[in-house]
Amino acid sequence: MSVNRRHFNQLLLLGGASFALPGVSFAAEGTPVQGGTLNWAYYPDPTSLIAINTSSGTGQAIGPKVNEGLLDFAYDLSPKPLLATEWSISDDGLRYTFKLREGVKWHDGKDFTSEDVAFTIFRLKEAHPRGRITYQNVTAVETPDPHTAIIVLSKPAPYLITALSSSESPIVPKHVYETFKPAEQPKLEQTIGTGPFILKEWVPGSHLIFDRNPDYWDAPRPYLDRIVLHVILDPAARSAALETGEIDIGANPVPLADIERLKANPALVVDTNTYAYSGPQQQLFFNYENEILTKRDVRLAIAHAIECRSWSTSRSTAMRRYRRARSARRCPNGMTPASRRANPIPNWRRGCSTTPAIRVAPMGRASSSGLPTTRSCRRPMPISSSSRWRRSASMPRSSSLTCRRS
Repeated sequence: MSVNRRHFNQLLLLGGASFALPGVSFAAEGTPVQGGTLNWAYYPDPTSLIAINTSSGTGQAIGPKVNEGLLDFAYDLSPKPLLATEWSISDDGLRYTFKLREGVKWHDGKDFTSEDVAFTIFRLKEAHPRGRITYQNVTAVETPDPHTAIIVLSKPAPYLITALSSSESPIVPKHVYETFKPAEQPKLEQTIGTGPFILKEWVPGSHLIFDRNPDYWDAPRPYLDRIVLHVILDPAARSAALETGEIDIGANPVPLADIERLKANPALVVDTNTYAYSGPQQQLFFNYENEILTKRDVRLAIAHAIECRSWSTSRSTAMRRYRRARSARRCPNGMTPASRRANPIPNWRRGCSTTPAIRVAPMGRASSSGLPTTRSCRRPMPISSSSRWRRSASMPRSSSLTCRRS
């Protein structure tokens, strides 16, 4: 049996929120269907799966199928029980007490205990890019019994409770992870969790296969028998796979220019909601190679002058203008096409823009000049041909319309 598009009442083309939750499946009339295979389009090619020492998107999207956190979170970010069934915080904010779920097994059959929680917290503190800050005030994790863990802090950290999700602080098995270095990711046979799916096969550049965990503590979940994650780097190929039914689901899988056409397909659903816990973010970076921006007062003045709601509105307008321009194969705002010779930089770094000193790159789609770009760069650099630009691994390659001002 295959869970195809007819069996879904929510097929995510944008967002990927619901599918990031462990054990979720959808069926006609909203009733879960037991069994079947879900084909999931994914990019980029994953290099790490478990967010124990990485803040990558792959760790957040894929990892929770295998490893779970102490808590889950609703769309309003209110905490819900997961591996912890109860929790309390002392009046001084220095002690977090968690009652752990009993009867939970690791995928290798060993018991999940408070020792695993203690090991995980300190591994996150040592190796996770954000964990070093999140857990910097943790001085001890007490384990008075196998089903109680008490996190002890040197000073309050009110944000800590919100960091205990599967995607941010996955609990890992001490007996496995203590056998390799904190900076290393587990090998296939070491990718062991308490989650609803077991990683069975990983072929880099091709696919990953996750089989149902028959001993999952939250029976009868998961409803699916298998998840096949297909690594498809080309956005046009992802669009075709969705339309033909080869793929059932994907987060941001298609070019923006294809959205309206796919909305007209009665077999597909475009869902623009995102999971609030790890939703899209808008960030502004300063280029410190610009001497003016090295002055703190200048940066403060710029920050004071920005009105986020107005910028969000202008970004939406810019995106609409950009989509119209791309569909007509012309440049917006009086810009004219530029040849590769006139703009000799790689396709993924070209865009309809000049060279501002600061760049706004919320999802790799807009620049501080209000004109869209084709890529997102993690390094805060001006839009130029600098060799130090790095292509974001989280964004697909897209066809470029190179433009210059007339």
